[in-house]
Amino acid sequence: SIAFDPVSQYRHKKTINQGDTAIYYPYTRMISSLLFLSYLCNGVYTSTGHLASQHDTRKSYKSFSGRTLKESIIDLSKDFEEAPSFNSTPETEELLSYAKGGPRNILGYVLLKNGEKLSEYTRDGLPLNFTSQVYSATKSWTGLIIGMMIENGNLFLNETLLDIWPDTSDELWHNVNNANALKNVTIESLLMHTSGFIDDYSKAPTSFTNFTDFGGKTLQETLNVTFFLGDDAVNNFNYFAAGNIFGYVIKERTGYTAEEYANKYIMPYIGINPSEYSWWYNAEGVSYTYFGMNLNPQQLAKLGQLYLQGGLASKMNQVVSKKWTEESFTPHVLNATLGDTQGEYGYLWWIDSSWNATCAYGLGGQYCCVFPDKDMVLSVLSETFPGDTTDNSKYTREFVSLVSSLSFDTENNPTSKGLRKYVVNPIVAGLLLLAYVWL
Repeated sequence: SIAFDPVSQYRHKKTINQGDTAIYYPYTRMISSLLFLSYLCNGVYTSTGHLASQHDTRKSYKSFSGRTLKESIIDLSKDFEEAPSFNSTPETEELLSYAKGGPRNILGYVLLKNGEKLSEYTRDGLPLNFTSQVYSATKSWTGLIIGMMIENGNLFLNETLLDIWPDTSDELWHNVNNANALKNVTIESLLMHTSGFIDDYSKAPTSFTNFTDFGGKTLQETLNVTFFLGDDAVNNFNYFAAGNIFGYVIKERTGYTAEEYANKYIMPYIGINPSEYSWWYNAEGVSYTYFGMNLNPQQLAKLGQLYLQGGLASKMNQVVSKKWTEESFTPHVLNATLGDTQGEYGYLWWIDSSWNATCAYGLGGQYCCVFPDKDMVLSVLSETFPGDTTDNSKYTREFVSLVSSLSFDTENNPTSKGLRKYVVNPIVAGLLLLAYVWL
């Protein structure tokens, strides 16, 4: 939090001798006058016409200065606070109207700006803390775990699967299809979908509500439920939707499943109780890593806000380095396509230049999008029906596009709930007046 004190910058003049004071006097008095008049004209306001709390220095500073505090760090172990203009601007009313109207299948969403909830929606009949499967948005959580492992020395980007599971015997690799090609797959290529492998869709589930063991019941089966596109496909983007190789990599190098690792090293710092979400796993108890998490919109938004804050869960807790968040959001693949989804790809994050956003994206319209230029995070969950995922994704993409097109400039635009009200802070105004007289 930053408390702006316009007087403190000139307070040091008192110690200057009388001769020097005569030199500075006209300027200091003029500056104090301008500051005082500026403060009276601008005041401290909120767009709903209520005085910002004098104990909330972050809100007061934002309102006073009109600047966006991108450098402010929200404590993610706590619930997001509502913004003064929560669900009350023309823009947020437009979002609510879209989410509620027609057969759009949106279960709920959370929109954050400056770390506060600007808008939130939960479908009627659902509990506020409902959870839903986020499918491939799980990948971005996996990318977080992989980044933490790399920074802790448990893993390296250029390591291959053969490095992870050395060919000391034929027990693992002997009955693996395309073993030689798989042995050369690197950790980085799995983060970018450039390994040349995709899912063996002949083993795909028949229902979107039952992915049991789709990624493989054992390590050997996990390696076998893959399809190699050939040497020409290596280093090109080919989406690997459901494989669980990373699930076994995490288990091999840390001794934890992905869920256990997250519950120990991530969730406590971002305020997610293990009992309040769930994570699918296979017959051996190994968590899936390319899909499988059941979250609510606020929990999913915690991931986006963590990356927006450069890996900081609070001012005291760095979950992952800022360097890793930047690497994850860097376009490593320039032409990435998955159905209607097109853009660039980082480390298990989609980068959409048309939205100026980086997104975790899951089957059927599950999104967590980070808008760095607007200091915003959007998470939205949609209902998925077997055979109807394309339409759901279309509606949700329209919703994300709508969010990206709106300004949400709460500092500079009055809301439809009333004209902006300017309120003079009598304490600071009095201090400025005293400074004026004293100088």
